Amino acid sequence: MTPDLVKRLGLVKELEGHTGCVNCIQWNSNGRLLASGSDDKTVIVWDGLVGRRMARVETPHEGNIFSVVWMPGADDQLVGTGAGDCRVCVLNVETGATLKSVIGHQGRVKRLTTAPDSPGVVWSGGEDGLVRQWDLRERWSMDSSNVLVNLTHHAGRGAEVKCVSICPSRSELIAVGANDPFVRVFDRRMITCSRLDPSAIPDTECGAVAYFVPGHLPGVEAAFHRKLRPLTSTYITYNKDG
Repeated sequence: MTPDLVKRLGLVKELEGHTGCVNCIQWNSNGRLLASGSDDKTVIVWDGLVGRRMARVETPHEGNIFSVVWMPGADDQLVGTGAGDCRVCVLNVETGATLKSVIGHQGRVKRLTTAPDSPGVVWSGGEDGLVRQWDLRERWSMDSSNVLVNLTHHAGRGAEVKCVSICPSRSELIAVGANDPFVRVFDRRMITCSRLDPSAIPDTECGAVAYFVPGHLPGVEAAFHRKLRPLTSTYITYNKDG
């Protein structure tokens, strides 16, 4: 990315179809299809190269959709969605059918992520401080033994997961951003998914292999809070080679 390249950027297409704010978009693996999720609680699939709407899917969500992802291994037929109603869904964009729908968090679901080598699996991050792993082959419920990370064990009871991202070259690594200055990286091989147990003793050594934070931020959280500017990671992503 260079300044000259930025100066040459221009609007190619403007896609109109949602009746609410568009909160999330994602290209499919070959860069042809674009999925968008909106406050209107729908998902639209576009031909991103010509700007044509291909499908509009009504979802079971009762809150704003904050994340949409293409499900790997599904031949671009399935997308996952997460929303402000604490629900995670998997939808067939060709038929409009809902394959899975669960109120899987006790806070808003802010981000989903997938791994190319894990077909039918999606991870969700919610403002209840949890990262959960959902597999299409299993039954989905709030009581499922699929809690991968409980951030309240690492950052206190007020911890909220704001964003998650799987490393494309090492899919065992998942990066988690929260309502504090830190990005934490966990190794899924070191973690056993479990059922949510509020009485469990926190295990601060459970899988976190790295922490990243801008050097000037640790210790100044209180000053930012006094200015009503909490330090939060709202989005994280790996580059294509991890």
